[in-house]
Amino acid sequence: MLIIVFPARVQGQNTPISDSVSTFLIAPNLNYFLGFGMSIVEKGQEDFTYTKGYCTNEQQREFTDSTLFNLGSVSKLFTAIAILKLASNQDIKLDDPIYYYFPEFLNIRGKSRRAHEITILDLLQHRSGINQSMENLFPELFSKAVLQGEDQFYENTFNYRAFMNREDFKERFEMYARIDKKPRKKYHFSNLGFVILGYIVEEVSGMNLGQFVTNQILVPLGMNDSHYYETPDSLEERLSRGYYRLSDGSYLNVHDNEVESPSPTGDGGIKTTLRDMRKFMHFLVGDLQNMDVYNEILPRTDLLSMIGPLKKGPDKQTWVGLGFHNLQPYNFAGHAGGWDGFLSILYYHPESHSSLFLVTNREDNQLFLFLQVYAAYAMLHRKL
Repeated sequence: MLIIVFPARVQGQNTPISDSVSTFLIAPNLNYFLGFGMSIVEKGQEDFTYTKGYCTNEQQREFTDSTLFNLGSVSKLFTAIAILKLASNQDIKLDDPIYYYFPEFLNIRGKSRRAHEITILDLLQHRSGINQSMENLFPELFSKAVLQGEDQFYENTFNYRAFMNREDFKERFEMYARIDKKPRKKYHFSNLGFVILGYIVEEVSGMNLGQFVTNQILVPLGMNDSHYYETPDSLEERLSRGYYRLSDGSYLNVHDNEVESPSPTGDGGIKTTLRDMRKFMHFLVGDLQNMDVYNEILPRTDLLSMIGPLKKGPDKQTWVGLGFHNLQPYNFAGHAGGWDGFLSILYYHPESHSSLFLVTNREDNQLFLFLQVYAAYAMLHRKL
């Protein structure tokens, strides 16, 4: 059973987050992790980064500020920003129907009579009625009849990426994708919806999603180590391994068989470092000295429009903006991710101009809850 030990309350409205949470970073909490990293960016304070542990179970390399890890679904924020950039440039409109750019969408199964109504905005807010992931398009790998154990499921998550060229995706989409719920009725999280958003970026921009995000977001921000999928040889020695916790308590290393996808998906796939993530966090916070660069990536008004709590999300506390999720009533905007044995959480708080990011290379449900509780606590603690 996982037990979280909280530090004593630190008084003062202006207490830096790094001071408030530093007493949390103690052995009873951190011993749950293999590798762990945290970065905090806060207006008027020096950046704070803390790392502990190792990149692999063999404990040969320490987890550091420059360690590469998989960002998981936090990558969706970059897909969403790419979509908003196209909208800002008037290349698309958020209320455009999906089939304008992805005609195969009209052939979707299930509640298909509403397919022509579903818009880019519906995908951004997880209100399309699609609640599938990419695994649903590959029944030969993930059906109950095929899977012989949970370890095989995790291993097979790599295999479908080798098929992610455009034509194969379109064919599989028409065969297996479904609108399972009434569109726009409720929030239904959909990885597949963000894959489609990635393909819209490609269709409109004329380039691979990874190239577009790299050229338009990563390079301007100076995120020089960040990339999609297969890690370049020059960075391989800094790559952490990810581990899934199996039901028997053991950990499965599923990060040795990287593949280079012909078309990076919009639901995940970015590898990055704490050093690079702080640059993205500064973009969220909005450093005045860099506003010209930031506004070139995306006008500040458009970024803030993505963060707002626009629609009810999966519960009474969580709302959803444009790609961002928003924890109410605290207005913490961000996203969580789990991919290839990694867990990550990013929060941004516009009122205090602060941002916090956490990552670990062991993925299991207890640790995910741990990170969610801790991230919310850390952002709140400065106000106590």
